[in-house]
Amino acid sequence: FAVGLGSDMNFGNGFTVAGDATAIARYDASGDISWARALTTVAGEAASISSITTSYDGELWVAGYFSSSTLTLDGFTLTNTASSSAFLARLNNSGTVVFAIAWGGDDDSFTYAADICTDGLDGVCVIGHSAASSLAIGEVTLTNPTIAGQL
Repeated sequence: FAVGLGSDMNFGNGFTVAGDATAIARYDASGDISWARALTTVAGEAASISSITTSYDGELWVAGYFSSSTLTLDGFTLTNTASSSAFLARLNNSGTVVFAIAWGGDDDSFTYAADICTDGLDGVCVIGHSAASSLAIGEVTLTNPTIAGQL
């Protein structure tokens, strides 16, 4: 896999990503490209990918952050709750997003996912940062007792 931020990227063999975009490309074991795509194709939306990993079945997990009000990943629309929100997405072997989630702070904070890893049981671990007073991740809310600290 390869990820990058650029303009009109050419990944070879006719695979290009037009315009300014965060792009993802998949190569096979012999180095031939399988697919390439922009992370989002909605104008005005932008995201930064900070980490990628693969699952036991070869699917791709990507993590990072976005500062636009929303981030659309195929059929998933994620909402930014602060200056930036973190996201985690899973792409199948064809490059289609099959899972996506975002989380962010409750104020004008910067939240991002810094690194991810998977285990052999289809679990995923995300490491990140937030300076928010509280941080909601799905049904779990983390509270920062000292705003000067970091979650």
